[in-house]
Amino acid sequence: MLRINASKKIIALIAALTLIYNSSGYVLVYQQLIHFTKVDIHSSIQKKEIDAEIILLSFKKSDIEKGKVDFKWKDKKEFRYNGGMYDIVEKTETEDSIHLYCFYDHKENLLEANFNKHFEREKKDKNSSRTLIELQLTYLFPIYRDIKPLVKADGNLFPYLVKGYKINEPEIPSPPPKIFYFI
Repeated sequence: MLRINASKKIIALIAALTLIYNSSGYVLVYQQLIHFTKVDIHSSIQKKEIDAEIILLSFKKSDIEKGKVDFKWKDKKEFRYNGGMYDIVEKTETEDSIHLYCFYDHKENLLEANFNKHFEREKKDKNSSRTLIELQLTYLFPIYRDIKPLVKADGNLFPYLVKGYKINEPEIPSPPPKIFYFI
């Protein structure tokens, strides 16, 4: 008896974790992977392990302010330029320009591209989470198998009720008729 209750709890926990991950859990995983990648890159910069990959980018301050270049600060040690993330190793400023010795962050860009690809795939496949929920409901609650045929693929519940319903008047009169009460 104790094993049966424990296995039910484990199955319920797995089902709940799957639902949470499928709905928004991959965002949490993505955030943790980005955090670990940033920590790894910043430690590599401090240890000077990536000196061969450091590049110099120079921008006019007026071009950044006017939006002539695709440049956006993420924080004081990171920025986005032409769609790519860069980590700053050294920054020097003159009166009219900024010179950034930086590292093109391949890992973070790859993570971001994969996350966007996953997110777009999930947006296109709207039925993926619904199919997973139906599979879990069918497994956890056998009675759901009997209810499932009543739900059509377009999401209508009990479509035969909607299909069989006919309105008597094809259009609603405008303005509505006046109602007189006789006492």
